Amino acid sequence: MKKIILIAVIFIGGIFYSTTAKASVFGREEIPADTQETYFQENFLSEFSDSDKLTVLPDGGVLHGRATVSSVDDPSIIISTYDSATDSQAISVGELKKLYKAEKELSDLGYVYLSTDDKSTSVPTKIMSLDYGASYSSNKFTGSGWRFGGFLFKAINSPFPNLIWSSHVDSGLVGTKSQANYTHDNGSQSVYQGVFVNVDQRLSVSNTRVYYSYSPKDGTYYFVGNVDSKL
Repeated sequence: MKKIILIAVIFIGGIFYSTTAKASVFGREEIPADTQETYFQENFLSEFSDSDKLTVLPDGGVLHGRATVSSVDDPSIIISTYDSATDSQAISVGELKKLYKAEKELSDLGYVYLSTDDKSTSVPTKIMSLDYGASYSSNKFTGSGWRFGGFLFKAINSPFPNLIWSSHVDSGLVGTKSQANYTHDNGSQSVYQGVFVNVDQRLSVSNTRVYYSYSPKDGTYYFVGNVDSKL
């Protein structure tokens, strides 16, 4: 069990790091990064109480709260439901705070960071509905050309239809399914539709949307939440 927790610490710690400089959408200049430890502990974990729990999903993303995954073609078809508060495999924020320093020593035990995902070149076919208070952070991106996240997202059981989006390490776009399809079909860096999300920008956007980026820098990831978050 201890080994499983340590692997999860590596995984989650590897996802959450940020940058100190801003960049325009699709800018490719080098961006100096904060250390993973500083961002993870002072920014991400500070959003939650020690008793809050995080669940690592099959796609490599990390969920806090409750979410339902359904088909884009028929939203009544429920594929899966997650709730980090009741998931037996979830890890509490308090545990992560205690174990995080172990990450610095895991290389001596043969542990390594999980590899960056080669994100999809296709628009996703699944919707993740985030309950009020829930948030999702993606696994890390790499790859050339347009790369799309694994889900469209929408807010449910919420007083407002908007979700909070942010992009880290590199910039990206959030668009509706039709905007994402238009961008995908044109295939050009200069021909696209959607709302710009610059590095570390926090943006409130309505409607069901998906995140995508053109030739994202290795390690790029996005955050989306049905919550007023600082991330």
